[in-house]
Amino acid sequence: MGLFNFIKETSNMIKSVKGKEVMQDKALSMTSEELLELSHEDLSFALLSRCEQDSETSDTQSVLKAIGGVKRTYYTIYLFDMEIQNGGLCQFFSNSTYALAPYVSEELKKLGAVELAELYDGFCTRNNINPDDLSSFYSDSKDGYLAQTERYPFDEFDNAYNSTGDGELSDLLFDYAVQHIDEF
Repeated sequence: MGLFNFIKETSNMIKSVKGKEVMQDKALSMTSEELLELSHEDLSFALLSRCEQDSETSDTQSVLKAIGGVKRTYYTIYLFDMEIQNGGLCQFFSNSTYALAPYVSEELKKLGAVELAELYDGFCTRNNINPDDLSSFYSDSKDGYLAQTERYPFDEFDNAYNSTGDGELSDLLFDYAVQHIDEF
């Protein structure tokens, strides 16, 4: 890559970060009515920002300790679904999002995603995985993570997750957020 392209890409990245910071600041001051006018994607970003504002950092464990109720439901399921869509259940268990694992089933049920909650609970039960203690999933290397993916039949879970009858989880989460917008 030439110097000009490097400078151009770096400039675009900085603009993107600054744009997100501006959007985050705006999201924190919006009224419920203004939030409801946002696109699905922008509303998701705004609500995630509002969940994280209650914590000193955006670290999953810190945010989880600082929020409850509707925010905890939204935050837990938003990150759970994001991790599953990005890299599957093993990634969810292996990343800092593991702190949300004890709450996933309960929060899925609040959204009406009972089939997904049963899938999650069943997978954990059949494989003797305790969502309250996922310390054995921690790895600080790529090879360590790859070894984790072989420990359990994660592909089975991931495939079933993507074909459940609960509907699109992001739609359930969006509907939940709209119903409870005043609590954000």
